[in-house]
Amino acid sequence: MSTIADDRLLQQVRDLQGCLNTIKALAPKRAFNTKTGREGIALSAQGSQTAIPELISAGADGMLQLDYASLSVFLIGAVNELATRVEALEAAAAPAA
Repeated sequence: MSTIADDRLLQQVRDLQGCLNTIKALAPKRAFNTKTGREGIALSAQGSQTAIPELISAGADGMLQLDYASLSVFLIGAVNELATRVEALEAAAAPAA
């Protein structure tokens, strides 16, 4: 699955802030899905609305949906925030030359 992300189409571009806190606010669950008849893992759309409202929408049937593909952007941002923290800790712990 791909989404058009060409810079020529993007306006008012700014850095996404607080990705780690956004991800930490989400609560992964294991649950039985009555529509598919299977147990699986998911994020509750209702439970995620506060943290990521822009990724929640209603389907034609009125059921809430979560845009998991766009969630990956928050995950990348969270990894980048953690990498910055690790690099700072490594630099602080490195012996002076």
